Amino acid sequence: MIEDINKKEISMPLKTLVIGFGMIAAGNDHDPVMGKTYKYPSHMAVLKAHKGFLVEAVVDPSEEARNRASEKWGILKTFSSVEEACKKTVFDVAVICTPPQQREQVIVALPPLLAVIIEKPLGTTSNNNSDEIYQLYQNLAPVVQVNYWRRADKTFRGLANGVLHSLIGVVQGGVLLYGNGLHNNGIHLVDFIRMLVTDISAVQAVGKSNVLEAGPFSGDIQFSFNLILNTGVVIHAIPLDFSYYRENGIDLWGSKGRLSILQDSRTILFHEKQAHGGLSENYELASDKPQKLDATFGEALYELYDNTYHCVKDNALPYSPLSSAIQTEKIFELIKQSYDKDGKIIDV
Repeated sequence: MIEDINKKEISMPLKTLVIGFGMIAAGNDHDPVMGKTYKYPSHMAVLKAHKGFLVEAVVDPSEEARNRASEKWGILKTFSSVEEACKKTVFDVAVICTPPQQREQVIVALPPLLAVIIEKPLGTTSNNNSDEIYQLYQNLAPVVQVNYWRRADKTFRGLANGVLHSLIGVVQGGVLLYGNGLHNNGIHLVDFIRMLVTDISAVQAVGKSNVLEAGPFSGDIQFSFNLILNTGVVIHAIPLDFSYYRENGIDLWGSKGRLSILQDSRTILFHEKQAHGGLSENYELASDKPQKLDATFGEALYELYDNTYHCVKDNALPYSPLSSAIQTEKIFELIKQSYDKDGKIIDV
């Protein structure tokens, strides 16, 4: 199947099908704050701006969503099902923004494609079926990108490629802050640690006194946990109640500095090593004088699409490939297993 796709002549722009037309696909553009803060706040914002893609059709079971696609975005072809859309139009790319429990039926209904961009989580329900899910996606297209958007962010890619080490040295430990559900936001930050620092060798849920039911995914919860990295360093995750305030971020302490990525990645602060202000022959970090790094979060989704375009056109390497996303989801499932086993340390 994939061999036949690879022989297909690639025409530009890539004919694109958007499946699921909710907030992530298009609605975020109309948020009065997000629409101004992010240059590309939704998939549709990118698709309308990038010349390598052409939205041919939208699929959503909601008539209201289909009408919105037609009236606000000018999409002429809208369908209530993937099957109906694929009977009437040929596509190169699918953008899948449905809830995770609907993913499998969507994938089975799609024909072979050149590329897929899909929202996390992928739809795994247990650690045991990750390989099955992986094969299902891999059979669909030679290029599958999962929207862990931080992996496409220019600044974060620079940090992952050596800038982090040059700034703060060897990571000694850190804190991960998240809220609104482990499934919803926690998994993003777990993937972010894997990207920036190193991979994870073991996980451990910590306590059950601060467990909250939270997030847009049914049955999602959040709790404290530890990520034990391949280096032996521990990153401690703290769940926050978003009814007080919102934060998704990380704070890394290295051998020669500290990097704080906070306010949903909008603020990046570097604290360098300096002479201690209260004790001779010692050092401290300049926590009172942070240096602010340029943030490029508002263009990250565009970068993910641009990378996907070049994966198809020029055989570029994907920023957020399926293989990495599956590994993140395996780790995520092990964190939940540790919670169910009263905090047992579980090797990855």
